[in-house]
Amino acid sequence: MDPKCFQNDHAISVCCNVHGFVPYFYALPTVPISEENFITIVQELEQKLNEKVSTAVLNDFSLVHVHDYITNGFKPVVRIEGVEFCKVENSIFHFPTSRNWNKKALVLKIFVALPMFVTVTAKIVDNISDPCSFQNFETSITNNIRFLTDQKVNIPGCTWLELPAGKHFLRNENDGAMERESHCQVELDIHFCDISKLANQPTEIPPLRVLSFDLECRLVGTDNKHGQVIQIGAVVSTYGA
Repeated sequence: MDPKCFQNDHAISVCCNVHGFVPYFYALPTVPISEENFITIVQELEQKLNEKVSTAVLNDFSLVHVHDYITNGFKPVVRIEGVEFCKVENSIFHFPTSRNWNKKALVLKIFVALPMFVTVTAKIVDNISDPCSFQNFETSITNNIRFLTDQKVNIPGCTWLELPAGKHFLRNENDGAMERESHCQVELDIHFCDISKLANQPTEIPPLRVLSFDLECRLVGTDNKHGQVIQIGAVVSTYGA
């Protein structure tokens, strides 16, 4: 669920699992929320969203792989923050800056536990009318793109990253603490706040190696439940230096 950064040079491949980054989207109240009523309204909204999102997730078969998250008692909506309009009016995608908004008006920043909860939560927010209705923004931005653009130092794609010593943890197949998720030679974990862009970027682009393969299945018998799977092609492509 968390963003991943990949790197390989001519000697070694690395997979970096990035943790702690929480997906979110914005919701603009159609009626301004005063600072005096903000805490009460947000608490009620958060409770209402957690109940409705949990129900929606459990009723969605396509999200069966995250049902355990809900049944184990975790909240899909992590928190809701208020951000002043003047601080985000020029940065929110498709935000209607042409309107005459109150610069001190609060825009809700709704954080959810998993990327797939953004769409579910946004649909429910669209149908809320009490205490007011909302207009959602940035509900279709992927979590990986948001992670790259939200960093204190903007991280473009194919950028060399720096992981401070003592801040990352190697996954070892023998220690049994965390299973490896990739086939890279080195796999490690780090909190997103500890990642930074390398100050002196090398001129070459970090290479990306992609293995593509083509599978075909031939069904056997009349029940179409058994068959043979064969690989008919494989291509390895390397992009960058």
